[in-house]
Amino acid sequence: MKPGLFYYLLERYAYLATLLYFRRLKINNLKHVPKDGPLIFVPNHQNAFMDAIVTTVVSPRNPWFLTRASVFGSATARYWLNLMQMIPIYRFRDGLQNVKKNDETMEISLKILSEDGTILIFAEGNHDYRWSLRPLQKGLARMAFAFESPSGFSNGLRIVPVGLQYENHNQFRSDLLINFGEPIHVADYKEIYQSDPIKATTALLNDVCQNLGSLIINISDIERHDKIKSAIKSRVGRENDLLKRLQGDKLFLQGEKLIVKKTKKANLLLNLLLAIAGFPVFVYGAVNNLIIYLIIKYIMNKFIKDAHWTSSIKFAGMILISPIIYVLQTMLIWLFFHNWIIAVVYLISLPVSAVLAADYFHKILKNKE
Repeated sequence: MKPGLFYYLLERYAYLATLLYFRRLKINNLKHVPKDGPLIFVPNHQNAFMDAIVTTVVSPRNPWFLTRASVFGSATARYWLNLMQMIPIYRFRDGLQNVKKNDETMEISLKILSEDGTILIFAEGNHDYRWSLRPLQKGLARMAFAFESPSGFSNGLRIVPVGLQYENHNQFRSDLLINFGEPIHVADYKEIYQSDPIKATTALLNDVCQNLGSLIINISDIERHDKIKSAIKSRVGRENDLLKRLQGDKLFLQGEKLIVKKTKKANLLLNLLLAIAGFPVFVYGAVNNLIIYLIIKYIMNKFIKDAHWTSSIKFAGMILISPIIYVLQTMLIWLFFHNWIIAVVYLISLPVSAVLAADYFHKILKNKE
């Protein structure tokens, strides 16, 4: 299935924005994503709609997203969300009558798969910032078997787990590893399903969960989660390369040595020189992006109660608000100088300076990686 023009343009724009939003972005094993045929993406879910965005923009597929129905409240919302290939999924909190509408959602999803399309589903059912994988809901297996069983498991449906390993969920200019797992062929569960559908459901979900858990840091001890996570991030010699970091973190987690990273003696002179040289750039970037920062902060304080949405709102603000503010500021520069060269250079400098200012803030002022 080919996406509409709006979807395609938004996806390309979001991809460019993603490259700016993350300081380090590594994509591993994209080769595991089939180029054609029916497909279901199953990412772990930690970071609201950011998880769907990053999975989509780096893959060759154009998935439809199962999205909580509460955002489809108005006709206008439904129109735009449909353009972005979103399908409502109802939860028990939406009422029993609405939950019955999931039959229609299932029909739409199966039709998309029958046309060799792609569905993205968050099988955990909700998001959670912790580095841990929650039990998968049965909806994933129900969809997979409802698609394959009528054809005798000959449709070729595959499920690709997607591990999203965020270093810091809420921080602009942090790190993200997108780790694609090997495809799981639903046809492999044919014999189990034909003899015992419940057993097949359990087997499929267990395999998806196991594969997905291998692609991320999965801290099973929830009570000590924060302590263990802090120890992982503080381990000695933690790698800059995100894939090697994941491998090292997983080995460390297996040993679970809760130690604190030894503080290295900083080169004070070098840090001082970097701080002095970068300060004018930081001020320039901070001043010229102050309006955007204040608008996003106001929206978050006023309307966002769930901290899991922090990164998603920052990203949305960057791609929706920044262009408007940048154009208005550039127009003011042109009116003042009446020189298009100066105006264009100024416009280009705005997103670049925002990135440099954020990096300076975290590395120099807050002294964090």
